[in-house]
Amino acid sequence: MKSILITILLFPFAAFSAVDGVRSYISLRPYCARADGSQQCEATVVVFDIGGGRLTGQSVTLSSNRGAVDTVSSAQLTDSRGAATFFISSSTSGEATLSALCNGVSITKGMVGTGLAAHWDFEQGAADATGNGNDGVAAGDPSYVAGKSGRAVCLDGDDSFEVPYAGSIATTNVLSIDGWVYMTVAQSDTVILQKPRGATGEYLDYELKLIDGKMDFTYNQDNWARGCKGPGVDTTGTWVHVSGVWEGYLEDENYNGGFNGGYLRAYVDGSRKNRTQCWRSYIKDFHTNPLKVGCDGAGNRHFTGYLDELKLYSRPLPEVEIRRNRDFSTKAYFNLVPPAKVWTQTASPEVVRVRWSNPNNENISSFRLYRGTTADFVPAASNRINIASCEVHEYFDWKVEPEQTYYYKVSCVSIGNESAPSSAGSGTPVAAASAPGWYAGELHCHSEHSADADRAASKIPDMKSNAVSKGLSFVMTTEHNSIRGRLEMEALNDDDFLFLCGEEITMEFGHFNAFFLETYVPENGDVFARMRDCLTQGALTMPNHSNGQWAGLPDHKVIFQGYEIWNGGRFDETERRRTDEWDAYLQRGYKLTARAGRDFHKASQLGQKPWTVCYMDRLCYRQLKEALANGHAYATDGPELNFEGNGKMMGSVLQVDAGDSIALEISGSSETSIDAVVLYRNGAVLATYPGGASSFSESVSDVPVAIDGINGEFNAYYRVELTDIAGRTAVGNPIYIKFNDAQTLQAAY
Repeated sequence: MKSILITILLFPFAAFSAVDGVRSYISLRPYCARADGSQQCEATVVVFDIGGGRLTGQSVTLSSNRGAVDTVSSAQLTDSRGAATFFISSSTSGEATLSALCNGVSITKGMVGTGLAAHWDFEQGAADATGNGNDGVAAGDPSYVAGKSGRAVCLDGDDSFEVPYAGSIATTNVLSIDGWVYMTVAQSDTVILQKPRGATGEYLDYELKLIDGKMDFTYNQDNWARGCKGPGVDTTGTWVHVSGVWEGYLEDENYNGGFNGGYLRAYVDGSRKNRTQCWRSYIKDFHTNPLKVGCDGAGNRHFTGYLDELKLYSRPLPEVEIRRNRDFSTKAYFNLVPPAKVWTQTASPEVVRVRWSNPNNENISSFRLYRGTTADFVPAASNRINIASCEVHEYFDWKVEPEQTYYYKVSCVSIGNESAPSSAGSGTPVAAASAPGWYAGELHCHSEHSADADRAASKIPDMKSNAVSKGLSFVMTTEHNSIRGRLEMEALNDDDFLFLCGEEITMEFGHFNAFFLETYVPENGDVFARMRDCLTQGALTMPNHSNGQWAGLPDHKVIFQGYEIWNGGRFDETERRRTDEWDAYLQRGYKLTARAGRDFHKASQLGQKPWTVCYMDRLCYRQLKEALANGHAYATDGPELNFEGNGKMMGSVLQVDAGDSIALEISGSSETSIDAVVLYRNGAVLATYPGGASSFSESVSDVPVAIDGINGEFNAYYRVELTDIAGRTAVGNPIYIKFNDAQTLQAAY
C-alpha cells in the first residue's frame, strides 16, 4: 500500500517537470543582422512542461547549425515566464538554423511570440498558451487529431469553443489573426473565429471565416463593412496557413504602414492575396461579447475540419513574420546590407525625387532615408528625413531649397537592426519658374484610394487632367485614413501643377484634414491625440464639415491651424454657421486659416467650386504650406477677392501703435454684378458696401480697437466677404492687428 502511495505522489512531479518539446518554441526578434559581428539577433526560448505549465529555473542551451562561425549566448535559466533569452551574432554571411535543448529535450519549433494576445495550440485542450487566461470552453464534443504541429482540434460541424471576454482579446488589442486550417469537407460560409459586437451580435469586432471558397478577414465591421477576401482556399484535405492583419496603428517603423496604413491584408500560405482599405474604423472595444472559435456569435455557421496554432496578436504582423509563422522558422540571418545604389531626379520644381535599389532581402521591414549637405555626412537621427515601408523604394523630398545640392543615404532595417548606410546620391532642386500671384486649388477631395470614392472613376491621372482643364493649379487629395496614392500623385507634378496627398482622418468625434504629412496617421483613439501626431510630423490640421462638434472647444483642444468653413455647393446657411464658428475662434485670439473644399469622390467632379485660392511667390510645396499656415488665402465659388491692410495681404499681422489708423484696400470682381461687400471688424459688421458692377474697389481708413481679453499673436482683426447677384461668394482671411505698446484700446461696441 505504501509503495502504491509513493508511486502516486511521484508521478505528478515527474509529469509536470518534463519538457513538452512540441509546445515549447523559439521566437526571434530581431532575426536579421549585419555579418560583421556588430549586431545581434535575439532569440527567446519558451519552455512548457507536459502538463501545460511553463517551466521556471531550468537550464536551456541554444545552438546554431553553423557551429562556431556564430556566437551564441551560453546556457540560460528560464525565468518566471518559462523563458530564456539568447543573443546571436556572426561575422559570416548566411543563415543559421537555431535549436534549443532543455532537460534533454530538443526544441525546434519557431513562432513569432512578440505581441501575442492569445494562442491556442490545442496541446492542452483549448487552453491559452500565453498565460493571459483566454481559455476556451467547449460546446459539443471536439476531439483531437494529429495537427500541423503536435495536436489539432477536430470540429465536426456542431462543435465549437467560447472564450469569455477579456481585455486582451478586445478589438483595441487584436490587430492580427494567424493560424492553420484543414477542411475535411468543402464549405462555403463557415466561421473559423469571430468576436461579435452588439447585444445581438449583428456586427463584428473581428472575424476570420470561409465564404464562397475564400478566406475572409473582417475587422471592426458595422454598417460600413470592412472585409478583405483572400483567394480560394478550397484545398479540402490539406493544411492551409491563413492570416489577417489590420495595419492601421502607428509603429516606430513603418513595417506595413507609411503610405499604406489603414488597410486590411489577407494572406494564404504566407503570401499576401488582397489588401482592402479600412476607413471610418472608430477603433474601440465595442462590446464585451465572448469570442467564438468554430462558429458565429449565434452558434451557427459551424466550421468542419481541423484548426491548429490559432493566434491573436496585439500588433500588425509584417509579412516576413507571417512567413516565419508559416514555416515555424528558427532561422537567423546575417545578410543585412544597404541598397547597392541611390540616385535622384530633379525634373519637377523644388523637389528631389530619391530612389534606391531593391536589396531583394525578404527580412527587410523598412528603409531609413538620411539627408546631408556634403557627400561625407554621417547618418544620424537628426538628419533622418523619412522611414519608408519595405514596399517603397522612392521618396519625394519637398523640404529643400532651390539650387542647393543635397546628398542622400539609405539604410535597410530589419525589425530593430539597421544596415550600414548606402553610398550617397545627390540632387540639386531647380527653382519653380512660376510667377508670384493667386493660385486656385482643391483642398478636400478623394481619389480611388478612399474606400467610399467611385474608384473606377477616380483614377489619379484623370484627376490631374480634369483639374488642369478646369483651371486649377494645385490639388491636395484627402484620402480617408490613408495616403497610399502619394507617390503616384507626386510623380505627376510639373511647372504648372502641384499634386499632393493629404489625409482625412475620420474619427467618431469628427473628421479633420491633415496636410503635408510624412506618414499615415490612424483613426483610432482620441481625435486630439491624433491631431498632435500630425503636428509632430510638421503637418497642418483643419477640422472638416463641422456640425457643431468643432465649435467652441476649450483652449487645450484648439490645436488646429485652420477651419473648413465651406464644404461643397453654394455658400448657404450651413456655411454661414461654420463661418461663424470660425469667426468665434478669431474673437478668442486664434489665428486660423479659413478654407473651402468640394469634398468630391469622383474625378470628373474635380474643378467644381468652391475653391481655395492661395497667394504664392511661386507654385511649389513650401509656398503652398506657407500660404495655408499664414492665411494668405480666400475661399470662393466664383468671385475674386483681394484685401490688404497697409499694403499687406490677407493673413498678415500688422504691427501698429494703439490709436493709429490703418489703410484697408478692398477689391474684387465677378462674372456678374456684385451685390454687396461686407467689412467685419473683430467679428462685427463695420460697413456694408453696395455693388452694382462686375468689379469693386474701396479704400477704408479705420482705427483698430482691441478685443477684450486677448493679447497673443494679435489684438484685433478685419475680414471681408463679397457676394454677387447670383449668390456666389468669396470669404477672405483676416488682416490681423498687433499693437506695439502694452496699452490696448478696448472694444466699445
